[in-house]
Amino acid sequence: MPRLGTSVNRKQHRKHRMLRDFVVQTPGTAHAVEIKRRKLIGREVETEVEENIRRLKVRRGISVRPVLVYDGELYPQLSGSGYFAAILDAATLIGK
Repeated sequence: MPRLGTSVNRKQHRKHRMLRDFVVQTPGTAHAVEIKRRKLIGREVETEVEENIRRLKVRRGISVRPVLVYDGELYPQLSGSGYFAAILDAATLIGK
């Protein structure tokens, strides 16, 4: 059964927004899910998520895969970059 945990660090949250909204962990993989809601979501999201994944503490042997859930418009090169394991439209997830 996958485990679900939030990963907001209150102390760092005040300084700069933590982008990793939650982590879903399965036996060999942790999915760092980032939720973005903006008019235009650009490539800077990749750098921000990469930095947060670097700070994430995981056990040895666990791979971390970034996932983006968005509400808004994606920068065209973002979806084709191959960085995110999955890019999901929030409207599709909730059935709108």
